[in-house]
Amino acid sequence: MLYPAELRVRIQFFVSLGYRVLNRFVSELQVKLGKIKIFIC
Repeated sequence: MLYPAELRVRIQFFVSLGYRVLNRFVSELQVKLGKIKIFIC
């Protein structure tokens, strides 16, 4: 059984990890969209 503090730390860790992955994905997507815009224009 996990203690609430430990559980909270793990939740924060997974949330921060998810945000990092999401930010990287969004930035790569913006770069790809930027290249497409340049290609179209």
